[in-house]
Amino acid sequence: MMLPMLNKIKQILNATNCKVRFAWFYDPGIEVTAWVNNFTFPEKGYIEIPLTGPIKAEQLKWLEIDPIETQVISRLIAPKKISQLKTLTDFLAKENIIFSFDGELIKIEL
Repeated sequence: MMLPMLNKIKQILNATNCKVRFAWFYDPGIEVTAWVNNFTFPEKGYIEIPLTGPIKAEQLKWLEIDPIETQVISRLIAPKKISQLKTLTDFLAKENIIFSFDGELIKIEL
């Protein structure tokens, strides 16, 4: 089932502070969420995404991860950009999660 895989992805996102967005089947087509830093599992078989609400996990089509972590230092200093690409791809490969690249984004088909 995909929920254990999503739980592993949640672990690496928490560790790297990278953003993720999801696409899901929504009649009559596909909807894409905003970029978010986290998601939860409020009920068995569901994923809850901030600003979107709960979605049946079986409706998810894919997710994309932005491998660039943005660290806000202060109001007067520009945010620091850190590439977490190697950390993310090493983790996904170790966990046998198949991924591809969509430009600079990591894409995982669900």
